[in-house]
Amino acid sequence: MNNLSKEFLAEQEEACKTPYTAFYFAKENKGADIEKCQEAACKDTYYAYCFANDIKGADITYCQKATYKDSYWSKRFAEEIPGADQKKYKIYSIL
Repeated sequence: MNNLSKEFLAEQEEACKTPYTAFYFAKENKGADIEKCQEAACKDTYYAYCFANDIKGADITYCQKATYKDSYWSKRFAEEIPGADQKKYKIYSIL
């Protein structure tokens, strides 16, 4: 399937309606619009972590910022994701 086809774009649009489906769409489909899928996935702290961990080309800073709403995922992100900003994690963890 041509990843730029109308069908593909419609599937991506539908997938980006929830964090879960946006994450898995980006993970399983080469040619997915990473920024669009990331924006949808990062509406949930767990999928923000997953996106940064599993999707090549993810914006680590954007994903990390999304995890600040949940101390558990924020801490895991800072400890486990290469490129995570440790200083910002420490600041947000005390707020």
